[in-house]
Amino acid sequence: MNDITLTALRKKLFRVADRVLATGAPVRIRRGGRILTLSADAQGKGPGRLARLKRRNLIAGDASTLWKVKVGKWRGRASAG
Repeated sequence: MNDITLTALRKKLFRVADRVLATGAPVRIRRGGRILTLSADAQGKGPGRLARLKRRNLIAGDASTLWKVKVGKWRGRASAG
């Protein structure tokens, strides 16, 4: 377990927090003769960003008929380039 002063923690708070989350090793913070402990939650990671997205119905009609859709031929001029 790493020890750090509160002043040092303030200077590099995000680095320390990221390290605790990545390694799971708690950090002890000393302040006025007392000790605080910063540790990661034992429950682990929650659902990811993709899992939290609201499901939306984006296809109008029956999705199983999409494979039958035919696209017409291009009737414009070919580019000269």
